[in-house]
Order: sequence, then C-alpha cells, then structure tokens
Amino acid sequence: MHLIVYTSGEHKPYLSKQGVINLRSSFAKDIFAQDLLCVYEKQTGHRGTIRFHGREIIAEIVGKINAGAYDNPDMEKLLTAQVISFDKVNQQRHVLYLQNKAHTLELMKKHAAIMGPKFRCVVDALDREIAPLEIASWRRPKGGYFVSLNAMPGTAKRTLALCKEAGVTMTGAGATFPYGKDPQDSNIRIAPSLPPVEELEQAIAVLCVCLKMAALEKLGV
Repeated sequence: MHLIVYTSGEHKPYLSKQGVINLRSSFAKDIFAQDLLCVYEKQTGHRGTIRFHGREIIAEIVGKINAGAYDNPDMEKLLTAQVISFDKVNQQRHVLYLQNKAHTLELMKKHAAIMGPKFRCVVDALDREIAPLEIASWRRPKGGYFVSLNAMPGTAKRTLALCKEAGVTMTGAGATFPYGKDPQDSNIRIAPSLPPVEELEQAIAVLCVCLKMAALEKLGV
C-alpha cells in the first residue's frame, strides 16, 4: 500500500515518519477488518467451549466440596479468589464439625474448661493489682476471646510501649476502634486465649506494673 501525503499549506512541514506509520496502521485495520471476522468468530467459539466445560468442572468440584469429599488447598484458594461471598468452604467445615446443637454445647463445655482458667487469671490479677487504685476499668466477659480494658485516658499507648520494653507484646492500643484510632487513647484489648496459664500470669503481672507506671507518668508523679 502506497501513501502520498500533501501538506495543507505551502510553508507547513510534511507529515512525520511516525505519522505515516500511524496512517498505514489505521488504513490496514479498515481494509482487513472483514478478513479477520472469521478468525474472531473461531476465537469466540473456542472461548465458549472452554467456558462451558469449565463451568461443568467447577460445578463438579463444588459438589465434592459440599459433600466433604474434596481436599485440595490450592483449588480452594483459587475458588476463594473468584468468589465474593461468605467462605462457604470454611462454613462447611464448621457444619461437619459442630453437627448439631447438643454436640456444639458439649464442645463449648470442653472449650470453656480450657479458656476459663485463662480469663480468671487475667481478671483476678486486675482485681488484685489495679482495682484498688481505680486507674482502669474492664469488662468481665461471659464468653468470647478478649478482655476489654479501659486505662486512664492518654495512657494506653504508653502502657503497651512499656510492656513491649519488658518483653510482653500485646495487641496495639485502639485495635477495637475504626482504623485503630482511639480518641481517648484508653482502650486495651487483652487476648488471653493463646499462652498457657503460667506464661499468662507473668504477662498480666507485667501489664499491671506498666498500667501503674503509665498512670504515674500521666499524673506527673
């Protein structure tokens, strides 16, 4: 294909080399568009076939997952990335494990036997060391995984920084607030479920000391 390009004015520059290439490309697309239609139709057909068989394969895998007869972590990750919804695979595991109300209540009794001593360890230490000083308040949970403690306003971050210096790492101050921003700098979330009671006793003792130190600093004592 040959192109002859004229300027629109006597003293205007000719079209650049890149401009000529762009014109050729545009003309070529128009000329060969019809010839490429058959290629596009074949590609569309192949995509349709792949989509149809892929839908069948995915339906079969999902059926096996729902029946509890499929165990492929890689495929579960791929499916999770494709689905915007609840984690149905994990929900299925819960259903199979919990079974029914009676079985669930029995499991919760066993769970309480593990968790109860840990929560009592935390609350007893706070009652003994902090309550008489009235420098913090806390909830006495009847369930769940956390003890919510409200220290003297403006001391939560400092308390946890002191804990970290002493070797005790806890959930960041304000973790229960949107974006972790506690306007009072007061709330501390205690999570006693993981460590054994022996280690928890040491950690809560450190926390109590740090609560006292931060309060003294705040009061300027």
